Amino acid sequence: MLQDLGLIGTLRDEDLSPEEPDTEPEEEDEPIVLNRKKKLGTRGVKDFNTNFEFGERDILTDDSWVMADILKQIKNKRTATTLDQKIDKIRKKRKAEFRDVITKLEKDVEAVVRLEREEREFAASEAKLSVAQKRLEGTSTADQSRVWFQTQQERKQSRVSKALQEFDLALRGKKKRQKFLQEGKRKEPTAEERAQFEILKAQMFAERAAKRDRRPKRARAMAEEEEPQRKATNQKGGKGGKKSVFDKELTNTSSKALKHYRAGPSFEDRKRLGIERKRPGGPKFNRKKK
Repeated sequence: MLQDLGLIGTLRDEDLSPEEPDTEPEEEDEPIVLNRKKKLGTRGVKDFNTNFEFGERDILTDDSWVMADILKQIKNKRTATTLDQKIDKIRKKRKAEFRDVITKLEKDVEAVVRLEREEREFAASEAKLSVAQKRLEGTSTADQSRVWFQTQQERKQSRVSKALQEFDLALRGKKKRQKFLQEGKRKEPTAEERAQFEILKAQMFAERAAKRDRRPKRARAMAEEEEPQRKATNQKGGKGGKKSVFDKELTNTSSKALKHYRAGPSFEDRKRLGIERKRPGGPKFNRKKK
């Protein structure tokens, strides 16, 4: 029915429309290149030459030049983003802030220090003034200690000089020396006097040693290598000096020494002296074999 009305019909070869090609015809590239040159010229790009002409291979026929431009701008505007550089930047900023704070507080600190110094000076002057006022009024005479015309250092120097003068007098002769020693024994000496007495004894010993050295020495054919040290021995109750080792061994009658003598020389002494060991049972004879 629809077919009779002419609404539906069959397709003929004539009714077919011509096929459109898949690719569009190539357009001219010159307008795109010229537009690119104009845009770059208006932006004022320094590194672009307006007289530059693209070759056949360099002609940009699509929008790839947009990406190239973006990458170039990113490269020029790139900033350092490493951690060390960030830390240095923050540190410099903080230093500047603290420097500003310190410079602001510097005047206040100087004013406080000046006030403290003035207060100390004022308190010292008040103390001196009060002492002088008490002296004028006469109230401080009872409380104040005795005033001497010498300072503590001058008194110390005078005591030392006096002690040295006494030492010089004591060293001039035997009688004055004995008198000085007797006077020192009478009263209980203080710490300073004991120290002075020790110094005096050391000086007397040095004098005696120098006197012994000045004595002429005994002439000998062979010079002694080392002089034996003389040791003072107290001989009380008729006791003599130390006995030699030989005398000590002969006169020793203790039980331990007697046992040692009965046993004879030890194994080490026999070995050192080359003495044969005693064999129990008497000497052994080698029997001759028949």
